[in-house]
Amino acid sequence: MTAFVRSGTPTSSQMRLPDNVDTVEKCLTWCLEQMWDLYGNSDFYPVANADPVKRVQKNAFKAANGSNTKLFSIYLTVDPNFGRDGSTKEWLATQEIGTATASNNYNS
Repeated sequence: MTAFVRSGTPTSSQMRLPDNVDTVEKCLTWCLEQMWDLYGNSDFYPVANADPVKRVQKNAFKAANGSNTKLFSIYLTVDPNFGRDGSTKEWLATQEIGTATASNNYNS
């Protein structure tokens, strides 16, 4: 797991959310880039008896309007009891993929 802090000095198992990450889009991209870096080579089996896919996938392309665009696909496992009590937030029911820690390159 790579945890992050919003301020202060991160521990060896944490990343500090950079000050210039100031929008939802930047935060999402920062997190997805870390996930791809950590688990982009990890296999996942979304369908029984089928070939595996990469757990985190990233594609870069030029969109029809000419903008550089990234497309991420990620498989996250949710607690099997999610939704039964009606009050658990979906992001709190998401399980950790592994114990990897991101590079310090994400702290700036």
